[in-house]
Amino acid sequence: MIVVIPTSTRESWYQETVTLDGVDFVLTCAWCERERRWYLDIATADGTVLRSGIKIVADRPLTQRMTDDLRPLGELWCLDWTGLDGDPDLRDLGARCALLYVEEDSVV
Repeated sequence: MIVVIPTSTRESWYQETVTLDGVDFVLTCAWCERERRWYLDIATADGTVLRSGIKIVADRPLTQRMTDDLRPLGELWCLDWTGLDGDPDLRDLGARCALLYVEEDSVV
């Protein structure tokens, strides 16, 4: 199954707790104005940082290289709905681009 992660088109930094494959994780999305890019941090529900500074790029797996045993078992993606393969700008995450989670049993 694919889960759409709620994101904000208004904030340049936000944090939310999401359940991925039955486990709670804290996702932090932060906009870097200097680079004009979004970055993602992933932590366990108790605040243990699993990965920090993941560059959010469109149409590529974001967590594929995570090796920590506590990581999400599926895969996070940023999908450009337009098909143009454009990375999300400040107001695009949650609009033109969506943050998606492909659950473990659906990962190819």
